[in-house]
Parts: sequence; structure tokens; C-alpha cells
Amino acid sequence: MNPARTIESTDTVATVLAKTPVAQAWLNPPNEGTTAPDATPPFVLRVSAHIPEQSPPVQTVFKPAFRRLTAMSHGRITVADYWGGVRHPERAGIQALQSGLTDLCPVYSAWDPALFPAAQVLSLPGLFQHRGCDASGRGTVPGLFQR
Repeated sequence: MNPARTIESTDTVATVLAKTPVAQAWLNPPNEGTTAPDATPPFVLRVSAHIPEQSPPVQTVFKPAFRRLTAMSHGRITVADYWGGVRHPERAGIQALQSGLTDLCPVYSAWDPALFPAAQVLSLPGLFQHRGCDASGRGTVPGLFQR
């Protein structure tokens, strides 16, 4: 692995972007002619999320990936994106998907455990070891888990 390309938790967004030129080139291709070669109307993928449209993930990952999707499908797939919770509240993602209001949105199993019973296994004590825990989940570092 190239150490110059290793992403660190302390890296800024600008640093991460500078370390990922191949991914950036893929996400931001030159104009490939996105018009559909036939008269078939495009499929519109409705995407919604609670994060702001100006946030770095939206601007540097999602929007470029959506442009790439449209280019790769020759315009047969387009994206209507709704950011900042304008389509539905963040905790109503499941209902938005079920009702057909959106096609793609973040869903968090911890917000509605009744809909995701299998995900609750991740909360079992001792399932994951932590640097400050033994296999039982009890703290081994003094004061780490004191209340």
C-alpha cells in the first residue's frame, strides 16, 4: 500500500480528495454524452437524505456518482435528489421507501428496532471486543466505563 494514499482519521476533506485521484477521475468523467440513444423515457431514481446538500459527502461522492450513473446508462437513468430532509424527516426513511415516496435513502436499524429484529444481535454484550473490555464486555481499563 502506498503510504501517501493512506487515509487517516485526521485528514481533511481536501487531503482525502488529493489522495484519491483515481476515484475522483472515475466520479468526474469528461462529458460522455448523456443523452439516451433511443426515445425511451429515463428511469428517475428518487434519492432522499437528511444531510445538507452542501455537505462534503454529497458534493464529492453522491452527486458525482449520480452523474456517473447517468453517463454510464447513456441517460436512461437520471437522479432526482432531495437533501436536508425536504422529502421526509430523517426517521421516516422506512415509511418513505414503503410508500414509494423515495427509492433510496439512509435507514438506521437502531431507530426502529421492531422493523430490524435481527440487527439487535449487534447489541449483545461481549459480541465485540474493545480495547478497554475483556470478552465479557466488562471494562479492563480503570475508569473507562464508570458512570
